[in-house]
Amino acid sequence: MKLDSYDIAILNVLQQNGRISKRDLAEKIGLSVSPCWVRMRKLEEQGYIRGYEAKIEFDRIVRFCHVTTMVRLEAHHARDFKRFETAINNTPQIVRCDAVIGEVDYILQFVTIDIDHYQRLIESLLESDIGILNYFSHVQSKAIKDDSSRLLESLLGETGYEFKL
Repeated sequence: MKLDSYDIAILNVLQQNGRISKRDLAEKIGLSVSPCWVRMRKLEEQGYIRGYEAKIEFDRIVRFCHVTTMVRLEAHHARDFKRFETAINNTPQIVRCDAVIGEVDYILQFVTIDIDHYQRLIESLLESDIGILNYFSHVQSKAIKDDSSRLLESLLGETGYEFKL
């Protein structure tokens, strides 16, 4: 599916407000409600929209800490990566894992109750023999920015695409 300016506009608006009404979305991008809705459903079906989620202020509910952990594996065979990634995907406190190229193999984002909880988790991962050679941890002291609401517009702007909203 080749995206046109209406599709890009729909994605841009939804990225900023996933709860926008069908009528308001259609009005914002300059289409009637029905064609706008058809396009939005097609974007969902084609996988351009992964889902909709609420941004929850977890610190209003429970105390927690963020820990970024860089991991280097002992070996670099396909089975080693698969074993590690399976374990990571089965650990709910790891909210993000990126494979990277460089001095480390993965960058993990943990969200735990406190640093002791993190320490127990990382020790459990080490004991589970999933191939971790070493790791480096960084505890977040405060969040400075957590906003991707204008990212699509920015990335496409870098390619020369102009939004017409």
